[in-house]
Amino acid sequence: MALLIPPVLLLLPEWPSDIGAVPFGADPDHPPETRDRSNPLKTAFGALGEGIRSRTFWLLALTFFVCGFTTNGLVGTT
Repeated sequence: MALLIPPVLLLLPEWPSDIGAVPFGADPDHPPETRDRSNPLKTAFGALGEGIRSRTFWLLALTFFVCGFTTNGLVGTT
């Protein structure tokens, strides 16, 4: 598996524009994608900080917690 990593990184295009194509379903005159070169860790924690202030985030987090707890904590132990 580790031997496949270098060829995949070198040969597999990451963006449609890398091979001269447009994104799936886009018009032929679609502008090229802008690539964000910022720190991904900073972006992830920034989005988490924004989500923490949202009521929707907490409702989703609570429901996912209850679902995971009942599946793994109660059902999985028997």
